[in-house]
Amino acid sequence: MMIDEMYNYREGSLPAVRLSEEWETLSAEFEATLTDEQLKMFHRLSDLQCTSSADEIRVTYKVGFKDGVALMRELQD
Repeated sequence: MMIDEMYNYREGSLPAVRLSEEWETLSAEFEATLTDEQLKMFHRLSDLQCTSSADEIRVTYKVGFKDGVALMRELQD
């Protein structure tokens, strides 16, 4: 779909968001308490959360784009 192509093209040019210092500190403290197996699981869960968030942002982008088009059409009438 064209909106997906636009999003995917634009996604690479967006500035990266840096995690907060609080996240970095708490994450490091938490990871230090985990076994190797727990650490791998935590990283897998974090990756899944990131993927889920990215999917949600993609859907929101598409809905916002469609809403913008609907608004422009409405204003033209």
